[in-house]
Amino acid sequence: MSLFDTWQVGPAEHHRLCLYGTLIALRGVLRPETDPGGYLRAYWEQLDGVPEAGDREAWRAAMARYEARAPIHLPLAALRAQPGVGPDGLDLLCATALSEEDARFGDLFAGLQADPERRRPTASLLAAMMPSDVGRPALRALAGAGVLVAEDPDAPEPDRTLRPAPGVWELARGDDPALAWWRLREPVDPADLIAGPELHERLERLPAALAGGRITTVVIRGQATTGRRTLLRVLAHRLGRRVAELHPDALGDGRRRHVAALAALSGALPVCVLDPTPGETIDLPDLAPYDGPLGIVMPEHGGLDGPRARGATTLTTTLPDAAQRAAHWRAAGFDAAAARRVAGELRMTGGHIRRTAGLARAHATLCGRDEPGEEDVRAAAGGLHRALFDTLCDPVSPAAGLDAVTCEPECRRELELLVARCRRRDELIGRSSAPVPASAGVRALFCGPSGTGKTLAARAVAGELGTDLYRIDISRVVDKFIGETEKNLARVFDRAEQADVVLLLDEGDALLTQRTAVTTSTDRYANLETNYLLARLEVFRGVLLVTTNAADRIDGAFRRRMDLVVDFAAPAAPARLRIWQAHLPGDHAVSAAALEDMAASCALHGGQIRTAAEHALLLAITNGGTLRDAHIADAVRREYRKAGEVCPLAEAPA
Repeated sequence: MSLFDTWQVGPAEHHRLCLYGTLIALRGVLRPETDPGGYLRAYWEQLDGVPEAGDREAWRAAMARYEARAPIHLPLAALRAQPGVGPDGLDLLCATALSEEDARFGDLFAGLQADPERRRPTASLLAAMMPSDVGRPALRALAGAGVLVAEDPDAPEPDRTLRPAPGVWELARGDDPALAWWRLREPVDPADLIAGPELHERLERLPAALAGGRITTVVIRGQATTGRRTLLRVLAHRLGRRVAELHPDALGDGRRRHVAALAALSGALPVCVLDPTPGETIDLPDLAPYDGPLGIVMPEHGGLDGPRARGATTLTTTLPDAAQRAAHWRAAGFDAAAARRVAGELRMTGGHIRRTAGLARAHATLCGRDEPGEEDVRAAAGGLHRALFDTLCDPVSPAAGLDAVTCEPECRRELELLVARCRRRDELIGRSSAPVPASAGVRALFCGPSGTGKTLAARAVAGELGTDLYRIDISRVVDKFIGETEKNLARVFDRAEQADVVLLLDEGDALLTQRTAVTTSTDRYANLETNYLLARLEVFRGVLLVTTNAADRIDGAFRRRMDLVVDFAAPAAPARLRIWQAHLPGDHAVSAAALEDMAASCALHGGQIRTAAEHALLLAITNGGTLRDAHIADAVRREYRKAGEVCPLAEAPA
């Protein structure tokens, strides 16, 4: 009975049959005298019992019937159908790979070429094995299709030793290749996609548009971890393919000519993840001979050019709303009630939700709990945030809440309004009737003299919201190289939106400075950075707090983009008294009269009062441990001397 009737239909079996077909095609060349070891005899004995093995065309016809029964993707059948390959090209490919399957074929090729070092066939040997009108044209076509490569490309063409291109033979066997620039992913069922109905509908219509050739490239824009890759894996599912993620370098060097062969063998949709800088345009090169659909993943900024870009359609992912966040938490294993609660508190992207859920379960296990609670989720989110922001931002510990801030009533009302806006921003945007919807972000500017509590207020806002606070490190963000500052800022703002942390830009006038007249190239690039920040703040969807004690240096366009401007004035006497009381330890022995006198007569800022209270406590610890009036008075005089001002308190007796 024929092998084609007894073997099941699958990639491994089809691969073996293709090798047998190559031996049949080369049987006239591989005569007994070429096989001194006699190891080919077992192959011939096995093939002699197969009815179709006597004739190459009969074998190919039987292979076609066998492949018609295949319910799954057969890599070598798909490759054979590619332009420039065909049945003869497939036989040549298999001939170059015979020594991959049986090392004894290496001895055979070395003997045929009278060179013990050449265990793979040369182009001249392969051409001699095929009919005269087939060999050399087929080899050139295979090289052009990215199927074969030369181990010694500088040698004369007939003497070049040929082998399958990297990854080709692994995929031919049905294995995944170990290539740094080509990584296979499984498709995603559309039922598992958490997205709005519009995205579902467009993904459903895309296969027909791709089949008709009206669209050649699908561009998915959006922030990282918002499901950009997942959308393309859903599209691949609808196309009956897998996804092959290409490293961006693969589009810019000689590897791109192998894309067609690898895509055919793996049955994959090639996808390239790009990360242009703001304002940069990437020219997509021609991937010939590949002419199938291509997926591109990129951020919201940056541009594309080239023939592929001109035949592209664009889909955009957005930050998930509360219902979608709850669906992600449920998919991560949280029950419905917990998912709704956590989704309302943490505005995170789907990718960060999945990572946080996994980290929360690990944290709960370490703490001896079967199921993660709110404290585990918070700890997991904090760990994720540190990994995201450590390179460009510094973590700042939040304060207990707004009660930690002592300020004037008007300032307190503005801070309460800021917290309310942060908590209700989804509802605010949803119920707005503005013709142009505003972004879901919150931007606030804290103005006032140094030491009036602006940074403390930022910590208090983060504490009231129950989220992490990160200070942008300007020394690490600003770069001397053109375009790098914008790229660093884009990374910070994008991650803040994805992870739902509060960003703090302390002394923000250093970045939000007024634009100047352009007299040098330095002025022009400084203005470009300012213009980028203006545009990015317009669409920022996170929470940004900016502090400054030089509000007049900030460009007026930045002020107009702020949702709230909170003025921090120097504290009056009642506020100063409350600040003193907040900073003194519970066991102090400072008289109420002395404290009231200092609050009334010494117009110190909150920062100065905090420093004076710490110094007074140090004096008390050094001189016996109890904090008394004299310690406070001495510390206040020190603050005035440091500021170069005259202290209103009488000097202590010598």
